Amino acid sequence: MPAEKTTDITFVGQKYGDREDMLNGIQGILIYGLGWKNGFIPYPNMAEIIASSKISISFSKGADGNKQIKLRPFEICACNTLCLCEYTEGIEKFYEIDKEIVVFNDKAELVHKLEYYLANDAIRKEIAQNGYDRTMREHLWKHRFSKIFKEIK
Repeated sequence: MPAEKTTDITFVGQKYGDREDMLNGIQGILIYGLGWKNGFIPYPNMAEIIASSKISISFSKGADGNKQIKLRPFEICACNTLCLCEYTEGIEKFYEIDKEIVVFNDKAELVHKLEYYLANDAIRKEIAQNGYDRTMREHLWKHRFSKIFKEIK
Protein backbone atom coordinates (compact mmCIF):
# COMPACT_ATOMS: atom_id res chain seq x y z
CA MET A 1 0.00 0.00 0.00
CA PRO A 2 1.33 3.45 -0.79
CA ALA A 3 2.24 5.51 2.24
CA GLU A 4 1.88 8.77 0.35
CA LYS A 5 -1.59 10.26 0.00
CA THR A 6 -1.60 11.57 -3.58
CA THR A 7 -5.38 11.93 -4.06
CA ASP A 8 -7.62 14.18 -2.01
CA ILE A 9 -10.97 12.36 -2.17
CA THR A 10 -12.18 9.04 -3.54
CA PHE A 11 -15.38 7.08 -3.70
CA VAL A 12 -15.42 3.45 -4.75
CA GLY A 13 -18.82 1.85 -5.20
CA GLN A 14 -21.71 1.28 -7.54
CA LYS A 15 -23.79 4.10 -8.96
CA TYR A 16 -27.32 3.86 -7.57
CA GLY A 17 -29.75 5.68 -5.32
CA ASP A 18 -28.80 9.26 -4.45
CA ARG A 19 -25.04 8.71 -4.77
CA GLU A 20 -24.74 10.74 -7.98
CA ASP A 21 -26.56 13.69 -6.40
CA MET A 22 -24.45 13.43 -3.26
CA LEU A 23 -21.16 13.41 -5.19
CA ASN A 24 -22.10 15.85 -7.96
CA GLY A 25 -20.08 19.05 -7.77
CA ILE A 26 -17.46 17.82 -5.29
CA GLN A 27 -14.15 19.18 -6.54
CA GLY A 28 -11.16 16.87 -6.81
CA ILE A 29 -13.02 13.61 -6.24
CA LEU A 30 -12.14 10.44 -8.14
CA ILE A 31 -15.06 8.01 -8.49
CA TYR A 32 -14.83 4.33 -9.41
CA GLY A 33 -17.34 1.51 -9.67
CA LEU A 34 -20.08 0.03 -11.82
CA GLY A 35 -22.07 2.73 -13.58
CA TRP A 36 -19.47 5.50 -13.17
CA LYS A 37 -17.22 6.90 -15.92
CA ASN A 38 -14.07 5.25 -14.47
CA GLY A 39 -15.91 1.93 -14.22
CA PHE A 40 -15.36 -1.19 -12.19
CA ILE A 41 -11.95 -1.79 -10.67
CA PRO A 42 -10.57 -5.07 -9.28
CA TYR A 43 -10.32 -5.36 -5.51
CA PRO A 44 -6.50 -5.01 -5.28
CA ASN A 45 -6.70 -1.79 -7.30
CA MET A 46 -9.49 -0.55 -5.03
CA ALA A 47 -7.26 -0.94 -2.00
CA GLU A 48 -4.45 0.96 -3.73
CA ILE A 49 -6.80 3.79 -4.70
CA ILE A 50 -8.20 4.10 -1.19
CA ALA A 51 -4.75 3.85 0.40
CA SER A 52 -3.46 6.70 -1.77
CA SER A 53 -6.40 8.92 -0.75
CA LYS A 54 -6.56 11.47 2.02
CA ILE A 55 -10.31 10.86 2.42
CA SER A 56 -12.54 8.11 1.08
CA ILE A 57 -16.33 8.30 1.22
CA SER A 58 -18.59 5.43 2.25
CA PHE A 59 -22.35 5.45 1.78
CA SER A 60 -24.59 3.42 4.05
CA LYS A 61 -27.67 3.03 1.86
CA GLY A 62 -28.03 -0.21 -0.03
CA ALA A 63 -29.55 -0.49 -3.49
CA ASP A 64 -32.96 -0.78 -1.79
CA GLY A 65 -32.45 2.62 -0.10
CA ASN A 66 -32.22 1.22 3.42
CA LYS A 67 -29.21 2.07 5.57
CA GLN A 68 -26.92 -0.70 6.72
CA ILE A 69 -23.43 -1.16 8.10
CA LYS A 70 -21.27 -2.02 5.12
CA LEU A 71 -17.77 -3.44 4.76
CA ARG A 72 -16.37 -0.30 3.11
CA PRO A 73 -15.68 1.70 6.33
CA PHE A 74 -13.54 -1.20 7.58
CA GLU A 75 -11.69 -1.37 4.24
CA ILE A 76 -11.08 2.39 4.23
CA CYS A 77 -9.79 2.38 7.80
CA ALA A 78 -7.55 -0.63 7.02
CA CYS A 79 -5.88 1.58 4.38
CA ASN A 80 -5.06 4.25 7.00
CA THR A 81 -7.29 6.69 5.13
CA LEU A 82 -9.86 8.95 6.74
CA CYS A 83 -13.27 7.30 6.38
CA LEU A 84 -16.07 9.81 5.84
CA CYS A 85 -19.11 7.59 6.28
CA GLU A 86 -22.81 8.25 5.83
CA TYR A 87 -24.22 7.77 9.32
CA THR A 88 -26.17 4.65 10.09
CA GLU A 89 -27.30 3.50 13.48
CA GLY A 90 -24.84 1.09 15.04
CA ILE A 91 -21.63 2.31 13.40
CA GLU A 92 -20.56 3.64 16.80
CA LYS A 93 -20.34 0.03 18.04
CA PHE A 94 -17.38 -0.41 15.71
CA TYR A 95 -15.73 3.02 15.59
CA GLU A 96 -15.73 6.08 17.79
CA ILE A 97 -17.21 8.92 15.77
CA ASP A 98 -14.88 11.91 15.23
CA LYS A 99 -12.00 9.97 16.80
CA GLU A 100 -11.72 6.94 14.49
CA ILE A 101 -14.13 7.79 11.65
CA VAL A 102 -16.16 10.83 10.63
CA VAL A 103 -19.84 10.67 9.68
CA PHE A 104 -22.21 12.82 7.65
CA ASN A 105 -25.99 12.90 7.34
CA ASP A 106 -26.58 14.96 4.18
CA LYS A 107 -24.76 16.55 1.26
CA ALA A 108 -24.15 19.88 3.00
CA GLU A 109 -22.50 18.12 5.93
CA LEU A 110 -20.50 15.90 3.56
CA VAL A 111 -19.13 18.89 1.66
CA HIS A 112 -18.39 20.84 4.86
CA LYS A 113 -16.48 17.93 6.39
CA LEU A 114 -14.53 17.27 3.20
CA GLU A 115 -13.39 20.89 3.15
CA TYR A 116 -12.58 20.89 6.87
CA TYR A 117 -10.52 17.69 6.88
CA LEU A 118 -8.65 18.56 3.70
CA ALA A 119 -7.65 21.85 5.31
CA ASN A 120 -6.63 20.21 8.61
CA ASP A 121 -3.99 17.60 7.82
CA ALA A 122 -2.95 16.81 11.40
CA ILE A 123 -6.51 16.17 12.58
CA ARG A 124 -7.32 14.12 9.46
CA LYS A 125 -4.18 12.01 9.84
CA GLU A 126 -4.82 11.43 13.56
CA ILE A 127 -8.38 10.20 12.95
CA ALA A 128 -7.21 8.00 10.06
CA GLN A 129 -4.47 6.51 12.27
CA ASN A 130 -6.92 5.89 15.10
CA GLY A 131 -9.31 4.15 12.68
CA TYR A 132 -6.45 2.07 11.31
CA ASP A 133 -5.30 1.08 14.80
CA ARG A 134 -8.84 0.06 15.82
CA THR A 135 -9.26 -1.94 12.64
CA MET A 136 -5.99 -3.81 13.11
CA ARG A 137 -6.82 -4.44 16.78
CA GLU A 138 -10.47 -5.54 16.46
CA HIS A 139 -11.86 -5.71 12.93
CA LEU A 140 -9.77 -8.12 10.87
CA TRP A 141 -11.36 -11.31 9.55
CA LYS A 142 -9.26 -13.32 11.99
CA HIS A 143 -10.98 -11.45 14.84
CA ARG A 144 -14.44 -12.21 13.42
CA PHE A 145 -13.70 -15.89 12.80
CA SER A 146 -12.11 -16.32 16.22
CA LYS A 147 -15.25 -14.94 17.85
CA ILE A 148 -17.50 -17.18 15.73
CA PHE A 149 -15.45 -20.30 16.54
CA LYS A 150 -15.55 -19.49 20.26
CA GLU A 151 -19.34 -19.15 20.08
CA ILE A 152 -19.88 -22.49 18.35
CA LYS A 153 -17.61 -24.54 20.62
